[in-house]
Amino acid sequence: MFCTLNTHKVDMEKLLGGQIGLEDFIFAHTKGQRKEVEVFKSEEALGLTITDNGAGYAFIKRIREGSVIDRIPVISVGDMIEAIDGQSLVGARHYEVAKMLKELPRGRTFALQLTEPRKAFAATMVELGRDARDPDALAQALDSQLGDFAFPDEFVFDVWGAIGDAKVGRC
Repeated sequence: MFCTLNTHKVDMEKLLGGQIGLEDFIFAHTKGQRKEVEVFKSEEALGLTITDNGAGYAFIKRIREGSVIDRIPVISVGDMIEAIDGQSLVGARHYEVAKMLKELPRGRTFALQLTEPRKAFAATMVELGRDARDPDALAQALDSQLGDFAFPDEFVFDVWGAIGDAKVGRC
């Protein structure tokens, strides 16, 4: 679903971005348990901040204390928002999901389909960067170390570029 840098915790402030060093750890969080929650929108704002991974999945980044969402214990930071009232959000950006939630009328109950992240495994960039000059070797290393996580090709090339930058001291 997403990766965090240097923490195994589901921490939306530590999402993997462009700053990767050779000693960094990438923690891959895969799909865990699916859950469906009925939410009564008693206030205009639900009290959550949404982010996305750029690959079609939107996540709960923050939950404001005392908010509508905060009062539902099954909803957590890091949960992927799959659908609202059965309408799939796979492929939607965070601002599209936020707009849909904002446009839901106050005083109405809606269904929120979520998938919680499961902490799975970590790989160091040193392990993955054995031959960082060769994108095919890096892709094979990612596949062998990270299995079925199914990184898009763009991610592999971004990691390859970050390793190259780190080797020449540009990060």
